[in-house]
Amino acid sequence: MLFRDSARRRAKALGLFGYVRNCDDGSVEILAQANNEEKINEFIKWCHKGPLLSRVDRVEVRSIECPGEFQDFSIRY
Repeated sequence: MLFRDSARRRAKALGLFGYVRNCDDGSVEILAQANNEEKINEFIKWCHKGPLLSRVDRVEVRSIECPGEFQDFSIRY
């Protein structure tokens, strides 16, 4: 929960919308959207290191269309 909760808090602080969730293969999926590309880039930079005590092996970034789909940033289970 440490990575997901930290990601949620960081995304909210940056004013992002979307979600973070654990995947069955042990990876973490994050979908984030914002009106400001700079905020997204700052969040991606954070994802490369994550919170203290986390281990990030790799980050894949993809752009997708999801106009206005989210109104908050949450942890999905």
